[in-house]
Amino acid sequence: MSPGPSRVPALVDAVREFVERDVRPTASALEHADRYPRDLVERMARMGLFGALVPAQYGGLGLDVTTYARIIEELCRGFMSLAGVINSHPMAALIVYHHGTEEQRLRLLPRFASG
Repeated sequence: MSPGPSRVPALVDAVREFVERDVRPTASALEHADRYPRDLVERMARMGLFGALVPAQYGGLGLDVTTYARIIEELCRGFMSLAGVINSHPMAALIVYHHGTEEQRLRLLPRFASG
């Protein structure tokens, strides 16, 4: 089950607002201090972004790749390091989804989706 077409632009808009409000004002300081953006990562997890490409039946958002790319584009616009944090999850989740057993999907995909 995929998120309806009306939900997708709303999610991209929500990420854009998150970047403007929370990411851009702090990115430079985080980068210069070489600090992990824990608070921003926790907020992305609450938004469900770590499960963007995980099918809804396993606890993810079930987004299409184009929408995921739009979300990553917004994150990169604010702080490129956030894309690095989030991109490892869909890669690993998609490996489990496409090549794992159903038991592995049921056990691991919800964990990937929650970040």
